[in-house]
Amino acid sequence: MVKVDEAFSISTGVRDGCQIIVVRGEIDELTVPELEDALEACPDGWPVIVDMSNVVFISSAGIHALLRDRPGQIALVCPPGNIMRLFEIVRANRRVPIFEDLDAAIQSAALTCTA
Repeated sequence: MVKVDEAFSISTGVRDGCQIIVVRGEIDELTVPELEDALEACPDGWPVIVDMSNVVFISSAGIHALLRDRPGQIALVCPPGNIMRLFEIVRANRRVPIFEDLDAAIQSAALTCTA
C-alpha cells in the first residue's frame, strides 16, 4: 500500500491578478484556523482561489470555513474524487464556483474581473 503524505500545509501566492491559496493534507478542526487566517489575509477586491487538489480529508469545520459568507469573491479548485463528491453532496457549487483545475479557475476569475 502506498502511504499518502497527509501533513497539513498552506502556501499563498499571486497569479494573473488572483490570490492563490494552496492547501495540502487534512482540513479539520485543528487546521481550519490556519485556513481561516489565510483567507482573511487576502487583499480586499482580489479574487481568491483555494486550490484543494492535494487535500485528502475535509471535516465539516473545513467545509464551513470555505462556504461561509465572505466579502470577496472565492473559488475552489477540486479535481474529481472524494473531496469533490463531498462538495457535490452539500451542493457547495451553489455558494462558490468549483473548478477541476487551477488554470480554469484563474481564467474564470479573470473574465469576471473584466466583465
